[in-house]
Amino acid sequence: MFEKVNIVVIGGSFGGIGVAQNILASIPNVKVTLISTSKDWYFNIAAPRLLSWPNSTPFEKLIYPIKENFFSKYSAAQFEFIHGTAASLNTSAKTVTLSDSQSISYSYLVIATGSHTPAVDLGIPLKQSATDSLSGDIQSAQKRIADASSIVIGGSGAVAIEMAGELAEAYPKKCVTVVSASTRLLPMLGEKASALALKSLSNLGVKVLFGVRALEKGRNGKKEPIALDNGKVIEADLYIPATGVIPNSNFIPATLLDALGFLIITPEQKVSSPGVSAVYGIGDVTTSPSKMAVAVTQQIAVTVANLKNDIEKTGSRKAFQPGKLTMVVPIGGKAGVAQMGDLGGIVLWSWLVALIKGNYFLGVPFMISGLKKQ
Repeated sequence: MFEKVNIVVIGGSFGGIGVAQNILASIPNVKVTLISTSKDWYFNIAAPRLLSWPNSTPFEKLIYPIKENFFSKYSAAQFEFIHGTAASLNTSAKTVTLSDSQSISYSYLVIATGSHTPAVDLGIPLKQSATDSLSGDIQSAQKRIADASSIVIGGSGAVAIEMAGELAEAYPKKCVTVVSASTRLLPMLGEKASALALKSLSNLGVKVLFGVRALEKGRNGKKEPIALDNGKVIEADLYIPATGVIPNSNFIPATLLDALGFLIITPEQKVSSPGVSAVYGIGDVTTSPSKMAVAVTQQIAVTVANLKNDIEKTGSRKAFQPGKLTMVVPIGGKAGVAQMGDLGGIVLWSWLVALIKGNYFLGVPFMISGLKKQ
């Protein structure tokens, strides 16, 4: 009798839960072990609105216990949930060691640990934190935001723009400033989208400074000068950095990472390194050029197809092919920017963006994420 194949998935967010569900649905006679630093899944796409509008949405619509909501129908022989943190990975022995020294063996491994932002480190949960105090972290951040009369947001990407718009609309008397190192907002999109974003923020009273970076973190939340790299300072009660993501990869051997700490993968979502086999990666933690939620669902499909090929020796190998960039950025509840890559890069009307995402996206987390609630 053959030993049952054990597929270990590390990460309890969009990618990790999604790939675990699809493996169980597509590949028979395997056991999936999901390791997550948190017992809950957080619909962090809604974070800017949730943090800015404390009474907008009940936590139970955005925070879901993982095992009970996504894997309740599976037996212990099919699925195991481990609440823990990966501390090290031995690809030769095919083991993952947790922070409590527990060792987990795998036949195949999928790394989907995602990333975090500087804001998370400062207690502003724009993404999943590595703790089970998420509800408390959100409430604490909501209070810090409510108590601040002036807020500086660092960054020029979608999260920074969305956060600024929500804050300005929720608290019209607050002074909200965006500090952008770029010469325009949303630099990954076309100039028309950038101009529309700037106009929408200006209409809400948000100040935007271009070509400068914030050097100070404003960690203690008190009113203090935030130094800029042009020698000037801004007085602010709170600084929210939204300047990029940091991969959750400190347990992965350095030989498998690029210079920035991202897991190096092939278009097949597989780790390609001498002596390493049966390891896949998806989402923010990887070097994949596309990490939007829609792209992650495509990466899940590629990963599961290739795992099925590895295990059953059936089907053809698949490769992830990034599509043209599509991005929807609500700016408050009545405006926003959207560039539709698959439609020739057209920019949608501001009011239509607000209708599509600004008013409805809080109610459809599973449609956006692709996860299946049981």
